[in-house]
Amino acid sequence: MAAGPLLGGALVALANWRAVFAVNVVIGIPAALWSIRSMPTTARGSRRLDIVGMGCATALIGGLVFALVQAPAQGWLSPATITAAALTVTGLVGFVWVERSTPAPLLPPGVYSDRRFVATAAQGALFNFAFYGLLFAMSLMLQQGRGLSALVSGLLFLPLTGLISIGSICAAPLARRIGTTAVLGIGQAVLTTTFLAVAWASTSSALWLLVLALVPVGFSSGLLVPTMTSQSIAAVEPALHGTASAVFNTSRQIGAAIGIAVFGPLLGPTHNLREGFITCVVVGAGATAVALLLTALTRPASVAAPPGSPSIQGPCATSAHDTPANLPERT
Repeated sequence: MAAGPLLGGALVALANWRAVFAVNVVIGIPAALWSIRSMPTTARGSRRLDIVGMGCATALIGGLVFALVQAPAQGWLSPATITAAALTVTGLVGFVWVERSTPAPLLPPGVYSDRRFVATAAQGALFNFAFYGLLFAMSLMLQQGRGLSALVSGLLFLPLTGLISIGSICAAPLARRIGTTAVLGIGQAVLTTTFLAVAWASTSSALWLLVLALVPVGFSSGLLVPTMTSQSIAAVEPALHGTASAVFNTSRQIGAAIGIAVFGPLLGPTHNLREGFITCVVVGAGATAVALLLTALTRPASVAAPPGSPSIQGPCATSAHDTPANLPERT
């Protein structure tokens, strides 16, 4: 993650923006072959795939993001926006109906009926909304607003993305010492405050102030992600751990997509990106403040798990071989 913005900037500078997509093919094919050869297999389950539910969920998410992205340019009453909005509503209604009627729902009731899990999923969506919205808005502000190259812009992200690794390593030991509520509260409070500091630093002509303000964003983000992930798993029964991790990860990706879709119009015209960037960062601070409120209103599950219980190995995977002690490193 730390290398991504820098290497992305280098690819854009040396070739063009299409190289950013081409490099994923170069990386993806060897990774897929390596996975097929090295990853352990599991027994095939008897549970059927909820194909209709998957289709409705895709229509819901795709329609929503498309409408948010296209509406500012084409108009809220344009045929494309209205069609996307109708697809969103249809997908939502269809998803609710299918999940209630199918014997093997994509989203089992045991997942969304737990208020701790729902709160954690909402926190994950709010975090990604603010974090990835910030990365998107800042990239445009640095390159189009300040005239920096893609390579230099990627270099300026290194303190932010690099500190995520350190925060992740510290997450589990801190949770064991002071509890998940405190870790989430501290991380979200720091993130909210730092967003406001980033807004203030962006008004200065000195870039080092902006980079310095981004350091706590990286560290607090590293604290939050593994803690929220572990809490989402602990909120449900062991049989639903895989589903819970998948739903939590999906909620985060939806939040990221909506954040980028919303922050784009908030940036406004190219000649006024600095003011638009401040608006974006303040909105991001509001999102993290709502997540902090959810932490205060919801009693989270403990990160610590009994010996032998499943823990998180990645955003959508569980393993009986992982323990909370190595959770941040694996995450």
